Amino acid sequence: MKGKKVGAGEEAAEDDRDRQSTAPTTPFSMLLAEKKAQALTRQSASGKETRQSASGKAHNWTESSTTQSATNASTVARSSASTSKLTPKQLIRKYKAKVKPKTWLYTLFALVELIMIGTCAISIAASHRAVITNYEGAATDALNGVHEGYTKKVFQMRNLLENTKFNFDVQSYLNDTASAAKQQQVEKLIAHIAVTYRIEYVTLLGADMKILASANKDRAGEPFDPEGIVTAAARANTVPVWTYARHTMEQLLAEDFPVRWDRESQLDESFKGGSQANYRGDAVIRWAAVAVEAIDKETFEVISPGEAPSGFLVLGDLVNGKSSATSLTASTIGGIASIFTRRNDADADPHKRWITGMSSVSMNLKARVDGSSVVQNVLVQASGFGSKHSGFSPYDAQPDSEASMDAVQLKPDADESAKCYQINPYMTALRKWHKNDEMEPSSGRPGLVLSRGVIIDRSLTSGFVTKQWICVGIIVFIDAFTLFLATWLFLAPLEAMGKRIRSGQRIDFGFLKSLTRRKRLGAVIAAAALASLGVGVFIQQSNARNLERLVYTKSAFEPGSTMLAYRQQPDQVSRILATTQVGSGLLGLLANPGDTARLEFAHHRLGQMEDSLWLDMVLLLDNTGKVLVVPEGGTQEGQLFDTANDIVNATIQQGTRFTRSATMPASELAKFNSVRRIDRYFNTTPISAHDPRVTGEEVLVRWTSCPMWIGGPDSGEPVAGVLLAADIVNGKTRIVERSNKMVGRGWSGIYFYNSTSQYQMAAAVNRIGDDSRFNFEVDIELPATKWLDQLRLSREWITNDQYTVHAQIKWPAKGGHWVFSARCLNKNEVYKDFGADIEDTDWFGQPLGDCLGYLIEGIPWSSVAGSLRASYAWQWIFIITCAFKVVAMGVLCYRAYLPFSKIVVNNKFVQGNHHAVDDAPARGGKNVPPATGSRKYTKDITASTTEVLAARKAELQAKTKAQRQQQQVARSVHGWSDTTSGDETGRSSANTSIGNKSDTKLTPKQLLRKYKARIKPRTWLYIIFVFVEAIMVLAFFLSAHASHHAVVVTYENSAKDMLSSVHEGYTKKVYQTRNLLEGTQYNFDVQTYLAAGGQTAANETRIVALMQNIQKTYQVEFAMLLDQNKAVLYDVNRNNSRQGETVDPEGLVTLVQQQQGDTLWTYGLLKYEDFVAEGCPVFRDRESELDQAFKGAHPTETQADSLIRWVSTGILRVDRTTLEPIDANEAPAGYLVIGDIVNGKSSSTSLIGLTLGGMAGVYHRRNSSNALLDELGGHRWLTASVTANALLEAATRTAHTIQNVLVQGFSPYDALRDKDGDFDSVQGRPETDMTATLNQVRARAAAAADAQPCSLRRAERIVLCGDSSVRQWLLRMLPRGARVGERALLHVRGNAETRKPSGGASYLRTCLSAQGVGISPYQLAIREWHTDDEQEPVSGKPPLVLARGLIIDDALTSKFMLKQQIRLAVIIATDLLTLFLATWLFLAPLEAMGKRIRAGQRVDIAFLKSLTKRRKLGIVIAAVAVFSVVVGVDMRMSCARNMDRLVDARSAVEVSAAAVGARVALRAPPQPGCTMLAYCQGMDQASRPGCTMLAYRQGMDQASRVLTTMQTGSGLIKLLADPTDQVHYDFAHVRLAKLEDTLNVEMAFMYDTNAALLVAPHNRDVLGEAYDPSSIVADTLNTSLSYKRTSLIPASDLLRFSVVRKDDRYFNETPQSALYPVCTGAETLIRWSSVPLWEDGLDHATARPSGVLVTGDIVNGKTRIVERANRMVTRGYSAVYFYNSRGKYQLAAGLMRISGTEFEVDVQMPETAWLDRLRKSQDWRVDDHATVTTTMHFNGDGAGKYVVSARCLNKNVVMESYGADVDPRDWHGEPLGDCLGYLIQGLPWSVQKDILAPCYSAQWAFVSMCIIKFFAMGILCWLAYRPFNRIIVTNKFVQGGDHAALPAVDNGRPKNASSSKGAPRGNASTTVTASQFDS
Repeated sequence: MKGKKVGAGEEAAEDDRDRQSTAPTTPFSMLLAEKKAQALTRQSASGKETRQSASGKAHNWTESSTTQSATNASTVARSSASTSKLTPKQLIRKYKAKVKPKTWLYTLFALVELIMIGTCAISIAASHRAVITNYEGAATDALNGVHEGYTKKVFQMRNLLENTKFNFDVQSYLNDTASAAKQQQVEKLIAHIAVTYRIEYVTLLGADMKILASANKDRAGEPFDPEGIVTAAARANTVPVWTYARHTMEQLLAEDFPVRWDRESQLDESFKGGSQANYRGDAVIRWAAVAVEAIDKETFEVISPGEAPSGFLVLGDLVNGKSSATSLTASTIGGIASIFTRRNDADADPHKRWITGMSSVSMNLKARVDGSSVVQNVLVQASGFGSKHSGFSPYDAQPDSEASMDAVQLKPDADESAKCYQINPYMTALRKWHKNDEMEPSSGRPGLVLSRGVIIDRSLTSGFVTKQWICVGIIVFIDAFTLFLATWLFLAPLEAMGKRIRSGQRIDFGFLKSLTRRKRLGAVIAAAALASLGVGVFIQQSNARNLERLVYTKSAFEPGSTMLAYRQQPDQVSRILATTQVGSGLLGLLANPGDTARLEFAHHRLGQMEDSLWLDMVLLLDNTGKVLVVPEGGTQEGQLFDTANDIVNATIQQGTRFTRSATMPASELAKFNSVRRIDRYFNTTPISAHDPRVTGEEVLVRWTSCPMWIGGPDSGEPVAGVLLAADIVNGKTRIVERSNKMVGRGWSGIYFYNSTSQYQMAAAVNRIGDDSRFNFEVDIELPATKWLDQLRLSREWITNDQYTVHAQIKWPAKGGHWVFSARCLNKNEVYKDFGADIEDTDWFGQPLGDCLGYLIEGIPWSSVAGSLRASYAWQWIFIITCAFKVVAMGVLCYRAYLPFSKIVVNNKFVQGNHHAVDDAPARGGKNVPPATGSRKYTKDITASTTEVLAARKAELQAKTKAQRQQQQVARSVHGWSDTTSGDETGRSSANTSIGNKSDTKLTPKQLLRKYKARIKPRTWLYIIFVFVEAIMVLAFFLSAHASHHAVVVTYENSAKDMLSSVHEGYTKKVYQTRNLLEGTQYNFDVQTYLAAGGQTAANETRIVALMQNIQKTYQVEFAMLLDQNKAVLYDVNRNNSRQGETVDPEGLVTLVQQQQGDTLWTYGLLKYEDFVAEGCPVFRDRESELDQAFKGAHPTETQADSLIRWVSTGILRVDRTTLEPIDANEAPAGYLVIGDIVNGKSSSTSLIGLTLGGMAGVYHRRNSSNALLDELGGHRWLTASVTANALLEAATRTAHTIQNVLVQGFSPYDALRDKDGDFDSVQGRPETDMTATLNQVRARAAAAADAQPCSLRRAERIVLCGDSSVRQWLLRMLPRGARVGERALLHVRGNAETRKPSGGASYLRTCLSAQGVGISPYQLAIREWHTDDEQEPVSGKPPLVLARGLIIDDALTSKFMLKQQIRLAVIIATDLLTLFLATWLFLAPLEAMGKRIRAGQRVDIAFLKSLTKRRKLGIVIAAVAVFSVVVGVDMRMSCARNMDRLVDARSAVEVSAAAVGARVALRAPPQPGCTMLAYCQGMDQASRPGCTMLAYRQGMDQASRVLTTMQTGSGLIKLLADPTDQVHYDFAHVRLAKLEDTLNVEMAFMYDTNAALLVAPHNRDVLGEAYDPSSIVADTLNTSLSYKRTSLIPASDLLRFSVVRKDDRYFNETPQSALYPVCTGAETLIRWSSVPLWEDGLDHATARPSGVLVTGDIVNGKTRIVERANRMVTRGYSAVYFYNSRGKYQLAAGLMRISGTEFEVDVQMPETAWLDRLRKSQDWRVDDHATVTTTMHFNGDGAGKYVVSARCLNKNVVMESYGADVDPRDWHGEPLGDCLGYLIQGLPWSVQKDILAPCYSAQWAFVSMCIIKFFAMGILCWLAYRPFNRIIVTNKFVQGGDHAALPAVDNGRPKNASSSKGAPRGNASTTVTASQFDS
């Protein structure tokens, strides 16, 4: 180790000038050395040791222990042998003196570093704990919000009861003489209450507690006292009471009430599966009741207080499945809010004891482009089958969630604590229900648990921790670098010099002189140490900032509590006002304003409403806006009145309710004699002094209006009056008290921006004292309000209700720093027919602009300081440790520098002469310095050196000539090129500058020759190393670029491919209606009605039923039957007022007439005026009415022209017995016309999200003029339909849960500043240009175009954002199998903090042929509409664009590249280590020894001896070098794996397309055509696309829809009524045979009410049999619902029914499959659809159906499915497999594309065992996108490697009253288990080969450079090792001696300076030749 440090020290000091200043070996110096050596031999051993010790002390070298001589070796050995007998304390004392000072430094360094790292680890852990603790606190605090949201409906019902007991009709019915009119009026009121409040029970009881009237089943006269609530109400003396209890299925069935979902809007998503009617188990219900006493109608006082009530009013509201229980909490506060109820029914699964009563999740989707953005708030209430609980709940990912909820429920009522769980990415909290003044139910309280979940921001946890540890690594690196500098600059050189002096060697004075220049490098060490401290301070500061962000994040939730409290009152008032719409007391006054009795009643009634609701004004106005009733009187009665926001006028004009906020002067209150309402939540709260009646301040008012109709809401009359309520916010503390109660601490307030441009306080409270007590001080104003400007001027609040700004304000009066968060007040609302909707106007009726009202919450920093204290403490401990480390290392380094400074620097040891003298005199000589301090020694040694120089000066000059001759002889013998005489050295030194000046005149080649000899051998190694490393890094970046290019191109191709699926999704509805019309022409009633004399009233009734059924079933706006002259016979709209009018939309009917009745279609624009005139119903066309709808796109909302598709067919007269045309050349007898609007409907794109995932959009250009839209700009193109798929996930270590959600209306293109220009450019391309425009945001390093000719049009920063509460739910555009990790590119922006996107600035790549733009992280493709056999509309085709979007998985891009860069850094670090080892072990020591020999110095034989042991370390160098190569190979393999994942991702997308194709089973003429629309360059498109369906389930949907339209056909219904009717019997057989042909199905059966076959078209012998393989007939008869199911049947069934094979191919050239089951006898996969039939039609009187229609569609052997799928992906292998009853995977249909439209059919997969993964998967139950992928090789045509992906077939479907829903049973009727059907798509590897080839080539180039680098460095290291091996190892240079003599010159021959005879004992004599070193 000593020698190692010597070499390292001298290596760094060597350069050309140092060698020039090094003293030569002169005869004088040799003579002096000989004399000193002789004197040294005369010393005794003891004297020698003493002088050595004294010399060491005098020199004060850093080396504290001397080198042991050979004579002491035996003593040391004996001492070592006895060491084992010493105690640890004695060992420390014994070896303490032998420890070197730098060893102390190293030890202290390691100790301090360990302490620092440990402290940092504890600090990070404390910070993480603080984060978790605060999130736990946020989740726990927000539980109060869940409690408030749950009880909101309760208090609404209680206030309703309080008001309804004063209702005129209720009082008259209970206390006056009963009459039928009063009974009818009360029943009308009760029904209206049930609808308005969406509650199940509204029951009026008499004094005997028996039912008088009920909203549901007629149970008059029955006693009714649920849970003793009525008895409790009788005892409560007119005070409403409430409770909650268990509601059984028996109660549900007995009451027979409708299912009410209680959503804010019917367009919002509802909780499917959560209703008691769905899961059919116990539920929780809330009961509320009040006793109704008789009142005096004139005084409104109780007539006989204390007497028994005259009746009771009871309300019952189910909790399960209702959005209202949690939706308000999620929408205002954010995150997840859930309520869990416990099932107690006997048949409940013991593992499903707890079910989700209601679960709401808030999502905020945002796309941002510079200053432009689009935001959509989504409230998700999704549910899925197969999970523990219906609905999405993070607890489904917790294996012991049942036990957790049981444990929470069993806590005592006094225990109000919550249990928190971390279920990634959520922090959730559970708490049992806390009693809230409800009475005890008679049956006991059911299990009820509340839950709250918030998203943990990963940037505060894992992301922050990663950054912290990176900084710690930087600190350790800097510290190690500092230590290296200190050792290299000071410790090692001084240690080496001290060792030489102690060993009697010569001192290199040139080296000492060079050391004087190192004093300046101390600044570098200091800078490095300070940098280390700076990084430590940065760590502390970043930790502090992280905690500050944490507090902001926690604070961001709290204004939501104020928002929740603020919304309570307007919602309640609006609903109560709505109940008065059927009250005859007020309506009678509107009908007769002069009725004084009713006027007096109205005054009392409105006054009572003011009192009970704490309202300041309740006014009744007529339809002219005049005030009729002011309860307190005043001057305004009879005067016109309206608010600043025109709420009265809007209510009268639109006939709907409004809730609007506005300000008004306080003087307005006096006009109405408004009385102050003391509105407090707690009686102990002081009364606010901010009463505007006293202060005269501006007033913030919440206005609520309700229209009134004399005949009631459903009368159709114009509005007769308006009920207007005003609730002043100023001075009322109830809102802020309730908010503070939910938050549990701090300050709560409401501010608004008044007309004087000042922030004015409306109400504020501050909690004081113990947080558990509700003690408040009121009217505490904010210390500062300027920070609210950020919220006021923001526009993000317009679309993001949860937008929040923060401020940290010093508030000395309240104890220090506070953190305030603010949100905007709730926007104005309008209540439309579908529910509440947001108004886009502000307080003054203008478009939304500045935010004018603010909900503010403030928390003192001290309230969170406790959780942060530990983190802050450890942060400061960490900083102190860093500072101590710097100081300690500084002290030790200074101790190393001190002797260096004293000896070398301060004393100017070398004064500029070019000759050196002996600095280590001979032992025993007179120049041996005494053992004194370093300062005295420095003076002595300087004097002795000067004396020697003066004495020898003359002698030196006299012998100069001889010296030169001797050195020339030495050079000729040894070949030393750099050993020069003194004069030569001087001349060389003197001429250096001259030579250097001439360098500028030399050529580069001459310069290279001149300086080549001066380059050290290791310098070549360094040059080659840098060269090879640079090439390797270059290869890496080329590989990275190629990899990124491969990812981008792959996603580009996928996006282009998937555009075809958008095309198919858009046209599916067209072909559904085409097939409908083609089948309807055979309808018995249509043929009868169009026949001569058939237009009778009876026949028209059947036509009306048919057309209305078609409109409802197909969700189309227009359905018309025309005669042969194109005149309307029946129009489903406008009560058929267009009868007789000629109709020919876009000339389509004329074209049908010209083509002899063919079914044709076209599309165009429907003017908004025509839409309004037609009176079309509003359809959203969702899969289910419980799905989210597309708000804001329907023409009723945009008031713009809409895109419409027209379909028409001619009806030929047919023979009733054969259904063949009577005369094929005859003109049609009539025409059917269907018109389907696209705008605002989900169906055009929803199936893309359901099956493929990602985003799909349809856009069209608006032609109509709208001043407002034209002025705003960017609205020339309208979004007709857009759908995206979102995936909710939660996971623990052992389980996970997922839920798919369809999001409607979120279009990233709306974020573009020039969306219109982009779409115009795409639309402007020629029709023959079939390419798609690829729009993508490139990373900064990849902005250049790579595959297509593109130009960079502009650069825009784009960020896709999500609210902080929904980070993990933002859109997942790829199927699950393609997703690896989180999408880190999704940037969270939950408040006003400015954050940069993780990807930095991005650039847009725009193709020259079109203009497009993308939004990160999407890969987007847009394309204009391609003609698809539609007819040319007479008005011209409107511009139409299709869009498709996929998310680029950042695990394939940014995350992968980060890992690769880390690997590259490891390689470079490893290479540097290899280089260091080679230099340190071999090159530096040999170079140093060679220099000493050439300088005439003594050779350290002990050091040379130690070098012999280093040969073994060559293995270490080799191992390190091999490791570098291994890492390089691993980089290549990881890149290859990344490419595999990329291909898997693309394959997973394409299997979605397979799912699309496999779900198609409709008629389309098999036409050859282009294989992929997106790639059809210069090819003619197929004239008809053929199949119309986009999904497997939709094939059955088509059958179900067609069957539904047949429910009204008298031809079949009459057969049910009379099965013996032969005419209808024969017609039914022919009709079902035609149905088979129309739908391309093999089976169409009709069953009677006993499930016996009534009609079988091809074999009447089976009639009467009960054939029901999938139980579809029995279930249809039992539930009266339609079903779509899949099952397996034996091939023998097909033979038994004599089915006719359908040649179902897409292309005529495709070979016919040999898999048809009749031919193979194999098991058959079949799809069933059923609908119930009733004898009396849809208006049936009986519940049980009279019959069932069923169709069966065989999958085996039909290639249309897989052809269609393959057509969309344009390549590869497509197949449908299923798991048969023998436990084998059986092929139903499969083909391989050879080329173009050439296919090989019936291609089996080489292996199927990999499908076990999918079959046994659990994810497929709740995730329709669950995918498995594998790689396999196919043989035959199309042979090669394929990446094959598979998904499950769609689940069975049941058509509920609200639409399609999943039937949670498998093919055998059992609960969902294994996946049994598989949709498979194979992607040829050759498709990706060209894309991946550059990437693989660059990867192999990189690996090659790694290998070349390995061999190059190996050769160079071997060249370094060879001289070492020859001199040290092979020749055994050192034989045991510790000292070497100096080489001398005698007669021109080199010999040792001292012989062995005169040498001290133990010293060996050794000859060193120059060739040995210079070789």
